[in-house]
Amino acid sequence: IMKKMLLVLFSTALLFGCSSDDDVSDSKTSFNPPSWIQGRWLEETIGISGYKFTNNDFILVVATTEYSIGEQIKTLSKTEMEVNVNEEIKSDTEYKFSYTFHSVTQHYHFVKLSNTKFKDVLNDPNGHNPYTKK
Repeated sequence: IMKKMLLVLFSTALLFGCSSDDDVSDSKTSFNPPSWIQGRWLEETIGISGYKFTNNDFILVVATTEYSIGEQIKTLSKTEMEVNVNEEIKSDTEYKFSYTFHSVTQHYHFVKLSNTKFKDVLNDPNGHNPYTKK
């Protein structure tokens, strides 16, 4: 998970220097996570990395630092760069979304295991290392 987060951050930094001629006027550029996932969630085994969800943001947590993907999207949407968010809330226990900066897309899929735990389906399909609400 740490490698994935660092890759996302590195990709984001690279994209700030890129430009595009694409029109983003019809793109969805905000997050709307369901209420069950809102809060701060840390990887259970290590406990220093994870995610934070608010009613309108998705935030990567790495140790004591938080990286707001929602804020990056909001900033980039004011440029000519292709930026969008695609969400799919399948039920009251499943949240799938992806976001795109220029031509780089990140996918996420979370499933609620209990009121205090969820699993990252793409990185840990069997839920061996769940995330715990903190």
